[in-house]
Amino acid sequence: MAILRPDATTTLNGVKINEYLLTKHNPNHIDMPSVSMAGKIIGVTVHNTDWITVASGTTPAEQY
Repeated sequence: MAILRPDATTTLNGVKINEYLLTKHNPNHIDMPSVSMAGKIIGVTVHNTDWITVASGTTPAEQY
């Protein structure tokens, strides 16, 4: 299992955001939008569950 590392980390309204862009990590060359969508958020995944035990160096968000 690979351990995900964020492409960027920012804070928005006091919430830490770890950004991982699928377009930058696409080993199977799955078709993705080819037009730059900079500044246009179209989807966010939020994990709002109890903390779980995970492998060292990873986070619960990677396990869902």
